[in-house]
Amino acid sequence: HMQATRWRINRPIFELYDKVVRSGGRVGSVGGLREQEIPPHPEMPKDKARWSEAQLEAHKRWVRHAALTHKANATARRRAMREVRTLVVAEKFLDEEEFYFACHFDFRGRLYYASPDLYPQGRDSQRALLELAQGRELSPSGLVALALHGAGRLGTCPWTGAKLSTISIRERLAWVDAH
Repeated sequence: HMQATRWRINRPIFELYDKVVRSGGRVGSVGGLREQEIPPHPEMPKDKARWSEAQLEAHKRWVRHAALTHKANATARRRAMREVRTLVVAEKFLDEEEFYFACHFDFRGRLYYASPDLYPQGRDSQRALLELAQGRELSPSGLVALALHGAGRLGTCPWTGAKLSTISIRERLAWVDAH
């Protein structure tokens, strides 16, 4: 009954996501198209036959660096466009009280959502934009599970440097309550 789950856009997260993506800024892995500049080619004679070994090596280094920079810029453009597509889809559903996602199964029985730009199994930013349209209050055990999950995702305490997964559950819960 995955297709029967009612979803809506998390408006506060959408507003933050919208600002980050539209401003060209960057927060974590979201937003920001920061292209690297390809350095100018080193000065060399036009006739390649007159290049010294040092000039030939400098040219090869420049070509490798320029190729890597070009590849990094292409990846950055693809990521930026991916964020814009997600923003456009989320914006279309922003005022809907609830909506559903179409799903399909492959021959192995694995579930896939039909939407490539916004879906519950997507990137962190996509999942953050979604919330259940009919949420329920967490039970006490649900709150404990959420606190432990949050502590586990943090990894290490930013103040003490202690690895949160190495301390007892009681200590982790106390840390979450304190912070």
